[in-house]
Amino acid sequence: MAQHVKSFFKKIENLGQPEPLPPSANIPPAPQFDPHDPIVSEAYRHRKHVGVNLGCLFCLEGWLAPPALKSNSLQHNWQSELDYLEACQPREAARDSLENHWKSFVTEKDFEFLASVGINAVRVPIGYWAVADRDDLVGPFRKFQGVYDAAWNYFLILIHNAAKYNIGVLVDLHGAPGGQNCDSHCGVSGGQAQLFRLGSHNQSVTYKVLNKLATTLAPINNVIGLELLNEPQDDSSLPGFYIEAIRQIRQATPNIRVPLYIGDCWNVDKYTEFIASHQAEFDFCVLDTHQYFCHTPADHAKTAEQHTKHLTTGLKSKLANSARAIRGSVVVGEWSVVLNGKSIPKGQHDGKVMKDFGMAEYKVWDETCAGQFYWTYKTADDGWYWSFIYCLKNNIIPKPIPGTGFVNADTRDIKSRKNASLQAAYNEHVQFWSQRAAQHVVDNAWRFQEGFAMGYDVALRFVDNFKSRVGFGGQLAHEYAAQHCMQDHQHQKDAQENAWQFEHGFLQAVRAIEQGLREAGAIQC
Repeated sequence: MAQHVKSFFKKIENLGQPEPLPPSANIPPAPQFDPHDPIVSEAYRHRKHVGVNLGCLFCLEGWLAPPALKSNSLQHNWQSELDYLEACQPREAARDSLENHWKSFVTEKDFEFLASVGINAVRVPIGYWAVADRDDLVGPFRKFQGVYDAAWNYFLILIHNAAKYNIGVLVDLHGAPGGQNCDSHCGVSGGQAQLFRLGSHNQSVTYKVLNKLATTLAPINNVIGLELLNEPQDDSSLPGFYIEAIRQIRQATPNIRVPLYIGDCWNVDKYTEFIASHQAEFDFCVLDTHQYFCHTPADHAKTAEQHTKHLTTGLKSKLANSARAIRGSVVVGEWSVVLNGKSIPKGQHDGKVMKDFGMAEYKVWDETCAGQFYWTYKTADDGWYWSFIYCLKNNIIPKPIPGTGFVNADTRDIKSRKNASLQAAYNEHVQFWSQRAAQHVVDNAWRFQEGFAMGYDVALRFVDNFKSRVGFGGQLAHEYAAQHCMQDHQHQKDAQENAWQFEHGFLQAVRAIEQGLREAGAIQC
């Protein structure tokens, strides 16, 4: 009965729609990925991410689009993905131009370049229309069935090309059915967040798309995470949507822990608390906050100096507090050096001001967060500060990139210090708790030792085998502490009650490695 009802509504939905396009003749072969390797994927997913966004690839934005997508043959100017489709006539023209765009806008050469300047991660915005099956396109996208036949394989090729240069990929659902916010970068220019307004149909398609992404991406070693929605409207139903989406994804991928990222809706404190209160069920869940200083009238009213003070005091404190509450799992998923012209002091060159501000941003992100992603890699002409390429060419962002995406270090001296570092940390730990007459803690302080030894070895493995720094230290410590507890079959109660000691030791060791790398000059920030 349910199938008949569904079929009936499909027929109603298709009334007045043109016939779908025939299958595309230009679908490239899907790449073959290496088998899932828990050690390799662990390094990709827990390392410090130094990244850029690949905007306007699988989710178009008019102001970022290359000249090939802004040709005179279009019927009108456009801003969103849907605008572009409707400006193209016929639909075959849209398909041909998009297939060429996916093939040429970001290529393997781009990943070679990004790795050479120290980028180890990319955030890839993608619209649901590039993931969903033909029958799952909804609303105005429905009449463009067939336009996106080749998108999925081009998307997989992108991830495969990134892996060749040890670059991780954070996949971001940038455009959900109906739009998750009122901005054109979610795929439509209607100014309404229909994902939350039209009941369960748009959301059910979104769950289906997220599950397809999760089940496909979880085994791919260099996929560092899946972001459920980009910059969603802070709708009252959003927390429930997140809970259900994560429940379905964890159920669909029970054997591989793919990190799940959620946007903070411009409210760091609210969604930090949300993650903290659901951490046990969400597991590896990351808060993505976007930080811009140029968009609002309040931004325009501040000088560059005032922005820098806010960045290095209030915002830095807020991000540090958020990280402490959720195992350090915070990233700045979008940011740029851009300041409004009104913030630039008279008589000063905007490039110099933005360079100084950008270096302050890099420092704060590195000290407080597990990763950051510049918005955006390339723009229509790469002629201003929104373009990472422009910033590199004009030395607004120095090379190598601050934050050190790839660490080159001789770790022999750091290795030789392991036993002395462990003993010193253990003695300090025992002394602290002995002074507080916490005998049960002291009796289990060997767990601190084990955690420190494990953390030291794991952090060194990140450096030696993957040229990486640990970024998600709290999450990594939690995971290894869980293994420690499972292995201590005879003392489960003590193990559970004292898992925090293992975690503390693990984290102290990670910090010891970080300090050793800084002393060796291997970290630039």
